[in-house]
Amino acid sequence: MGQTDLRDALCRGMASLLPDTRVRQPLLEERHGGRVLQYIGGIDKPSQIGSLTADARVVYDFRTDRVMIGQQWKARPELSVSDAAAFRELVYRWEAVRLARARKTGAVP
Repeated sequence: MGQTDLRDALCRGMASLLPDTRVRQPLLEERHGGRVLQYIGGIDKPSQIGSLTADARVVYDFRTDRVMIGQQWKARPELSVSDAAAFRELVYRWEAVRLARARKTGAVP
């Protein structure tokens, strides 16, 4: 999901038409274990990508080749084994989104 999709998704997700009244009321759902993929710039060539959960945040900056785990930026070669795994998971999720979009538009067979 990109920034251009956000407004419509929020409106659809937060409002439901009540059957008898035509009054729109917020529709709230609690989801556990959710993960949000974030990106700055276009999805195919972002300047940063990130993954956010209730417990953790991982950000990769393509321009500097640095990774933020929690609140600390690190050079990619300096990542611990667990931080490197979190970084790979972020990149795999980003690649999966790009591939899904390409398949949807017919750009990939």
